[in-house]
Amino acid sequence: MAIGSVDFAAAAAEHAAYVSALAHAGASIVMLPFVHGAYDSVFAKDTALVLERRGVKKVLLAQPRHPERQREQVARSDFFERAGYEVVRDLDGPSWEGGDTVMLPRGLLLGYGPRSGPGAAAWLERNAEVAVTPLELCDPHLYHLDMALTTLPDGTAIVCETALTPAAMRALERTPGIRQIATVRRTDALAFGLNLVAVGDTIFAGARVPAVEAIVTARGYRYVVAPLDEFHKAGGSAACLVAKLHRDPEAARETNIAGGSMDVYGPIFRSLLFPFWEHKVRQRPVVRRWRELRRTQWLSADELRARQQHQLARLLHHAYEHVPFYRALFDGVGATPDDALAELPIVRRAALQRAGDAWGSTAAPRPTVRKHTSGTTGEPLVFGYEPDSEHWRRAVKYRGYEWAGYRPGDRALHFWGVPIEEDISWKARMKIALDRRMHRDLYIPCAVMTDERLGEVARVIEFQRPQVIVCYAQAGAELARYINRNGLRAWPTIPVICGAERVLPHDRADLEQAFGPAVFDTYGCREVMMIAAECEAHQGMHVAMENLVVEIVDPDGNPVREGDTGEVVVTDLHNYGQPFIRYANGDIATAGPDRRCPCGRSLPRIQSVQGRISETLRDGNGSAVSGIALSFVVQGVTSSVRQFQAVQHRDRSVTISIVPVHDLPPAVLDEIRATGEKLLAGIDVAVKVVPELPRSAAGKHHLVVVER
Repeated sequence: MAIGSVDFAAAAAEHAAYVSALAHAGASIVMLPFVHGAYDSVFAKDTALVLERRGVKKVLLAQPRHPERQREQVARSDFFERAGYEVVRDLDGPSWEGGDTVMLPRGLLLGYGPRSGPGAAAWLERNAEVAVTPLELCDPHLYHLDMALTTLPDGTAIVCETALTPAAMRALERTPGIRQIATVRRTDALAFGLNLVAVGDTIFAGARVPAVEAIVTARGYRYVVAPLDEFHKAGGSAACLVAKLHRDPEAARETNIAGGSMDVYGPIFRSLLFPFWEHKVRQRPVVRRWRELRRTQWLSADELRARQQHQLARLLHHAYEHVPFYRALFDGVGATPDDALAELPIVRRAALQRAGDAWGSTAAPRPTVRKHTSGTTGEPLVFGYEPDSEHWRRAVKYRGYEWAGYRPGDRALHFWGVPIEEDISWKARMKIALDRRMHRDLYIPCAVMTDERLGEVARVIEFQRPQVIVCYAQAGAELARYINRNGLRAWPTIPVICGAERVLPHDRADLEQAFGPAVFDTYGCREVMMIAAECEAHQGMHVAMENLVVEIVDPDGNPVREGDTGEVVVTDLHNYGQPFIRYANGDIATAGPDRRCPCGRSLPRIQSVQGRISETLRDGNGSAVSGIALSFVVQGVTSSVRQFQAVQHRDRSVTISIVPVHDLPPAVLDEIRATGEKLLAGIDVAVKVVPELPRSAAGKHHLVVVER
């Protein structure tokens, strides 16, 4: 911030372009006069907080700490008085600057530390007539709050967590009007990535910061860069240049991303009820694990690998010493726990089924949580794990869902599988029901997909206005197509988190049309739960490497290269009771890039999941054809097809069953059959129209069924 470092002509051109862009987006512009000798007077926000209260416009004139900014204030006071504003100034009051204020629809955040004092909170609360939440800043390079934090109109706060003290972060989570918090790295904040201005649905930035852009666009906003490089040399950017008029909070209702009214319960639940429930009542470290994962996601790739290797070494030594099945496996190939993971053989489901009690640990921790796979491949597997493994699984889910904009306490509609099992005890059922009620999780089974049922779900969305939808991918896509066909969308963007099934390209398009652009894919399996989740950059799914080692390997067990497809092999780092080490879960996936994601996270990525090995079709030569390729057979008529499924019979012939939206001409059915026969060369393909397709007991729709 040295005087003389700025190119004045270039700065003037940038400023003019920025003003023009703001006006083009719908902003009304008032130009403040230059104050001679005050080199920072172009940063209009710092000198005042501009408000409208009960129809009266007034200005709270800042009380800058440093003389360089104090000389502006007399000129600013004169200008606003001439413009008809009521000017409020207290020369004996606490120091504060406008850059430390971030206005909420019904409140105000005040950053204090380098430029503003904590005592300003009470003064601002009294004169702004809104509740003020003070937040302590602890990074001298992020000297104003609007350098460290920004809020979007939907209530999303994007923050550099290291710029605020832990107490300030907790206070931010409790603040009414903050619907969710997304974090970015310090380098993103230092690049002025959080110094943003919102004009309607357009968010202006002075520089392109990919991690911030991904968060903004994922929530349905338009991200516009108006280059302000010369102003960055002077220590400010887009937000610093604008003193925005903040309307009367009584005249503007706070909205969230789903268009609902102010949500008070969510912040209270996250900051008070949720930690109390987990720590004190359930005595589980889930919240602590989740907070740890929120921190480690920003570590470098080397730091993440070192942590993973440490956990892996502990697991391998435990398995060799206390799990007879793995001791025999190690000894059989002449391996030791200190060898590389790749030296061990891949373990398949049949081997674990045969292992019996030898698969369980003979020392603590022992498996106390029992589950089983769905058995859709004809090979159900009963397995177990200890409670802390369950804590890790829940924490991984919370972090993955948070990338999509969800946090515990948000109103969540789960368009999912079967309801609470009838055969469990009434106490267990009550505990599950209470947990869902506290979390505001509404479950609607997706096994029945008639138009009547889909209409009921659409009405629930219209009435409840969930802040997120969690769904089976295919069930969510069918719901979206029903909404689109009938023109039922009456809500802004609602994030959609898809799981359990693949999200096909046309499914994503339908979901975005029905619910907005915030569609997120996740990948997991019953044995280890969430494996990977899509972040706001939408460039693959990040693997939860703090909890798992995930390999994608070729038929010889070697890792595949980026863009190549192979078998998924997982190692659960925290299941000591009944370990999964180099376990082939039956899925095939495409390896993602081995470089940092634009979101800023170094967690490795899976590019896409192709499906299950059991769903792989065979053409006339016996060559494998991925089930996901079947989406191409209806690519030209996706708006006319509600569901489709391919069954490869024992004689290799294939039947494609279609549930149409309306009657399809014979020529269209012939075209689908011809495309199928081209894809499956040498195979007889038949196409038939059916009123409904069967679903699994869990409510899943299987795109491909291969008869064995």
